[in-house]
Amino acid sequence: MKKTLIINEKRDQSEKLADAMGWTKGSNCFEGTFNGKPVECVWASGHLHTLIAPDEIDTTLKWSDEPTKLLPIPRDFKIRLIDNPSLPKPIQASFLFNNITKRLRYVDEIIIATDADREGEAIGRNIIKESNFKGKIKRAWLAAGLDKKSLTSAMANLKGEFDTIGWHRAAEARGRSDWAYQYLVRAYTFYSKYGKFGSYLGQGKGSEGVMSVGRLQTVIVSMIVQRESEIKNFVSKNHYTLSADFNFQGESFNASFSPKVTETLISDQPPGVTWEPQKVKDGNTPLDKPLFTDKEIVENYKKSLLAKASESYVYSYNESIEKESPPNAYSLTDAQKEIGKLCGTNATLTQVILEDLYEQGWISYARTSKSELPLNLYDPAERNVILGNLQSLPFVAKEAAYVKDLHDGKLSDEQPFKPRAFVTKAMEHYGMIPTQQPMSVAKLSTLSPRKKSGKSVLHTADQMRIAYEAIAKRYVQLFYPQAEFAVQSVQINVPVRDILGNTESVFKAKGRTILKQGWRQAFPKSSSKETVLPRMSKDERGTLEAIKTKKSRTRPPSRYNSVSLPKELELVGKNVADPKLRKLLANAEGIGRPATRSSAIETVLKRRYALCKDEEFHATQKGIDLIKFVPKWLSTPETSALWEDYLNKIESQTDDQKACQMRDNFVSKQIEKIEDMIRYMNDKFLGNLGEKSTQVGKNVTPKMKSLIKKLEEIKGIKAPRGTLNDPYLANAFIQENIGERQQSGGSNAPTEGTIKFVKDIAAALPDDIEFDDGILEDRNKCKKFIDDYKKYLPPTSNQLKFLDSIIAKLPVGTNVPEDVRKHSYLCSEFINKNK
Repeated sequence: MKKTLIINEKRDQSEKLADAMGWTKGSNCFEGTFNGKPVECVWASGHLHTLIAPDEIDTTLKWSDEPTKLLPIPRDFKIRLIDNPSLPKPIQASFLFNNITKRLRYVDEIIIATDADREGEAIGRNIIKESNFKGKIKRAWLAAGLDKKSLTSAMANLKGEFDTIGWHRAAEARGRSDWAYQYLVRAYTFYSKYGKFGSYLGQGKGSEGVMSVGRLQTVIVSMIVQRESEIKNFVSKNHYTLSADFNFQGESFNASFSPKVTETLISDQPPGVTWEPQKVKDGNTPLDKPLFTDKEIVENYKKSLLAKASESYVYSYNESIEKESPPNAYSLTDAQKEIGKLCGTNATLTQVILEDLYEQGWISYARTSKSELPLNLYDPAERNVILGNLQSLPFVAKEAAYVKDLHDGKLSDEQPFKPRAFVTKAMEHYGMIPTQQPMSVAKLSTLSPRKKSGKSVLHTADQMRIAYEAIAKRYVQLFYPQAEFAVQSVQINVPVRDILGNTESVFKAKGRTILKQGWRQAFPKSSSKETVLPRMSKDERGTLEAIKTKKSRTRPPSRYNSVSLPKELELVGKNVADPKLRKLLANAEGIGRPATRSSAIETVLKRRYALCKDEEFHATQKGIDLIKFVPKWLSTPETSALWEDYLNKIESQTDDQKACQMRDNFVSKQIEKIEDMIRYMNDKFLGNLGEKSTQVGKNVTPKMKSLIKKLEEIKGIKAPRGTLNDPYLANAFIQENIGERQQSGGSNAPTEGTIKFVKDIAAALPDDIEFDDGILEDRNKCKKFIDDYKKYLPPTSNQLKFLDSIIAKLPVGTNVPEDVRKHSYLCSEFINKNK
């Protein structure tokens, strides 16, 4: 009798599947029976195959060859086994592939049981293709988890051969298109060696000298560079916000000044108002925001309002009921943000923690982009097993018991309902939830990290426990009823022309009182602040009792970090003006996949297009130059929007002929675009190459270091990180700045670096210190300003860590000044006094 062969993505999967199905250990496999037939279960180790590289297709091809040799880009997408002889033999691609293929003579059916995603599909299908297997193919979709119940359910509900073929063709389309970028990288690298793209790009040996571009990584660089520009060009402005205390029916409340803004008012440019542009939101650019910057005008306006205080009246008053549903289960992006914060880990390590929990069978598929759950998981047979298990864990026991009884109809005063998280739409993956594998206090306490980050295990058992607890709490919480609030909205008008020129002054207030706690009673973090307004009616008269003004200063946008950037990539469509592309990005859930965004960010850092300092991303000159010289289609999310939308359409195909046709059309368009770009560069540069960039020595000489420091001092700038140790960065910095120094002559204008430093200090100044923009035009004024006020800069992360370590050791009750964390000089004084 012929056998069934099951192919898993990794050994851990095979061990768990064998345990769930009652199979025993064999020779480099697990064996037993399945549906009355002998079965063998074997494994890969991630991808065993890769597309053949350009210099394998043309063995004469060198990086130094003129890019004319790159055209036309080959369309024969052959794959080969990955060559990894440095790895232990049991996880080498050749060993694992041979272990699978040697069994095929006894096999008439293969079940692909790799990860439930594009790449998992490609791993299994490529093994089958390269082994020339012609028998039956089925698919076990392991998205529910690697616990016994989920695995046996997946094996009992196998998909047909073509049910998931679209996922494989989408993976091929993505892989082949990304592969073609190698030719564009080679062309860019060749010309960058001749200085065609600035002093930094292409400088260095090996990977350091490669001008790397890619569909996702270049967009990430563009976002970091754009944010760098916004911060650099940001000028902090002092302004005043206004609110008023009103008394109606003997009750006092505060309302915010909320003037109406129109294009006409903006064009009239009323005195004492600075207009601040707003970012695109959902495809629309809001009107500029008014900042009230003239203290005298604000004070005179206050007097005008108080003169009419008794004529204040209700323009509108409304009452309503707001309902608030609990949050859905975690998607990977949301988990990276929230669980990463709880664990103190960046997005990449948080993903590893979650994948470790998944691979050990404790949670469902970790790389999910979804937060909803399929409706069948609301079935009592599904939910009650998990809820029953969670009742043994103290941190969630009471809440799990409550929602179990609620949805089983056992509460006399509450009726069961279908929670919002459960939906009927088709999903291959769903939000992260605990599996049906029983978790106990003992098992939780003995969790052990297994999954490596690179060559080492970097996370801890405590972090795994924190992550599991957060996922369990979120799961229980989504079964809770909605919270309900009584909401009051009132607009108070005062018959005084406002600062913008509106005929009446408008103030708005909102009252919000909780009626039903609902889901907010589960694991409360803090009590909800309630505001109650008197019940008013239209045209009712009241009194303006006082005007409150607060001096504020605008702040630059915050830098991206490993948590906020993946989230921004998911929501990138909100900043796209084109409604069609915005919708595509929303449907595609942003650009990249949840599992690839973090790795793409790591690539950007590795290529030195950005630096990570104090957990925040800073653009380097290399990254700035990249975005300056590459075409817009390569650095904006619109291109990826179209990619992801089309790849999702390929995924949905169950007709393989149609899926292959869509794949080939897609790849052809991407390659043609790359070929056009290479031809453009050849036409522009090849006839006028000039001299190749000078090769530098292995070390940064003392003379070079001295020159770099002198340039930093003269120009008021900071050399890129690593410049004093990296000869290629050092040489590029000197080439870029030496000419500008010679040309600067006796100009008294401050350098860009000095201006940026002044702006950073201005943003940190206390509200009572005025900042004059005219300082930015004079080098000497800048120097004096820096000397006088640099002490107001915020403390560094290292200072704060040292501060916290000292505070932790001080006697209970020791006074810690309120502003010690705001200014570096106060932080230093406290440290020196108490260390």
